[in-house]
Order: sequence, then structure tokens, then C-alpha cells
Amino acid sequence: MSTKKVQPDKQAEVKPDLKTDTTPEVNSESVKPPLSETSETEELKKLLAEKESAVKILEAQIQTLRDQLLRTAAEFDNFRRRTEQERSDLRKYEGESVIKGLLTISDDFERSFAALEKTPDQASFVEGVRLISGNLAKLLEQKGVKPIECIGQTFDVNLHDALMHMEKEGVEPDTIIDEVMKGYTFNGKVIRHSKVLVAR
Repeated sequence: MSTKKVQPDKQAEVKPDLKTDTTPEVNSESVKPPLSETSETEELKKLLAEKESAVKILEAQIQTLRDQLLRTAAEFDNFRRRTEQERSDLRKYEGESVIKGLLTISDDFERSFAALEKTPDQASFVEGVRLISGNLAKLLEQKGVKPIECIGQTFDVNLHDALMHMEKEGVEPDTIIDEVMKGYTFNGKVIRHSKVLVAR
């Protein structure tokens, strides 16, 4: 009995099925970092915001301290200037009380002149006393004391003390018509007002 060889059916050959790759594409934008990375980023952002807030607070405090320092420096400079001025005034007017005492003596001299001039035989005595008075006036002037000119001047409350206002024909109102007591300045400062009579 003979065996027949079966010829393979060419048509029955199975060819590999070529299929298109169906692996889904990965969208990089849709990929989210792991949860741990997101939390860490948020924590860093929060920490950065806190640091920025702290920096702003410190900058504001620095500005406040700078302003306070400038004000303190200005106040100290003003204090220094006032102190220097006060010291200067103290040195400038330290002899004021002595000068006032000398003015009283000067007043006595002038009253003596007025009385002695009424007696002719006392002329030589009057001349001697007048010489003393002149020397005293020079001394006062050297020390910065000067009489205030007032007769014929317009009344000034800063220089004069009005004892009386009276009518005076031909004289403008507020004009000084007589001097009862001399006034003086000491280095430009009024230490005694002139006592005067004023026209009205």
C-alpha cells in the first residue's frame, strides 16, 4: 500500500497579519507630576511669599528708623545752635546788672547838674562834676552802652515808655516832646526804656 504525500496548499499559507501599532500616544501636557512634587512646589511658593512679606516689613521698619534718625539729628542740631546762641548771649550780656547800677549813678550826676547850674558861684564845681559824668559816659559807651535818642522821634513801644500824652501845637501825634529819664541799649539790646512825654 503506497502512501501519498500531501502537497501543501499554497493558497492555504498563513501570512502574518500586519497590524498598525495601536499604542496610545502620551500627551506631555497631560502628564502631571507626582503628588509629592506638587506639595513641595506649593510649600516653596508659600515660603517665598512669607520671606517677601518679611522683607517688606523690614524695609518699612528701616525707613521708619531712618526718618527718626534724621529728625533726631535735626533736633540735636537745633539744640546745639540754641545752646551756642545762649552761651554767646550770656557772654555778651554778663555785665548787664553792673551796667544798670552805673546808670543810676549817671542819673544822679544829671540831677546834680540841674540843681547846681541854678547857682552861678558853683560853676567850677559844676564843671568838675560834668567832667566826671563825661568820663562815665565814655566808659559806658566802651562797654557797649548807648543812650536812646528820643526827643523829636516817633514814639516806639520797643524803645520808649510813655508817661503821659499831651496836646502840643505844631507837633505831629505820637511825637516825643520831652524826656523824663534816659533810656539805654547794651550791645543793641534795650536794657532800659526811655520815659517820655508824647504828643497826641
